[in-house]
Amino acid sequence: MKISEKGINLIKRFEGLRLTAYKPVSTEKLYTIGYGHYGVSANTKITLEQAEEYLKQDLVKFENAVNELNRAFNQNEFDALVSFAYNCGQRNLITLCRNRNNKQIADALLLYNKSGSKVLEGLIKRRETERELFLLPLNVEPKPEPVEKLPYEVITKTDLNIRAGAGTNFPKIRVAKKGERLKVWAVVTNEKKWGKNGKEYYCLDYCTKVLA
Repeated sequence: MKISEKGINLIKRFEGLRLTAYKPVSTEKLYTIGYGHYGVSANTKITLEQAEEYLKQDLVKFENAVNELNRAFNQNEFDALVSFAYNCGQRNLITLCRNRNNKQIADALLLYNKSGSKVLEGLIKRRETERELFLLPLNVEPKPEPVEKLPYEVITKTDLNIRAGAGTNFPKIRVAKKGERLKVWAVVTNEKKWGKNGKEYYCLDYCTKVLA
């Protein structure tokens, strides 16, 4: 069985796209690039076409992992589990599905919302979305994500580090003082939501949207 376009789009949405190597976690030995492809060296840069090729290669491994469970999953269930394995790994996939029926698997998905011991908003949202897809009847389309109208403004709730990319591993450019207005021209979602204004990125968890 192969992942469908629906499942691929879910993975792309939550992994985000980076064409320059980065470390989501500073302690990792190697770097990540593209749609969450792990294993490149520092300063690696790729094209969009290369990112798509990395994704295609990586998906085969996780498709095989779900197929090796020898369960009669439908396409939506399969897509959700490939997304889960892509994010959490093959061992966690096996643990998730071991001695559980499909309803129990769907509910257990929500338990995998931590990085280390810390619950992350981005992982909560991803697991909820995977569970929704897992339980979705085949003849029903998932609800579309609400589209944010851009650009808009936010006000910082505290002094806020402005970084060169969407993540705390990126270098700090400056500090925005509490109460500063920032323009949001684009939103990048990975484990958290980041606003982008030119070359500046800032975590939207520490901002309040300015209502029109």
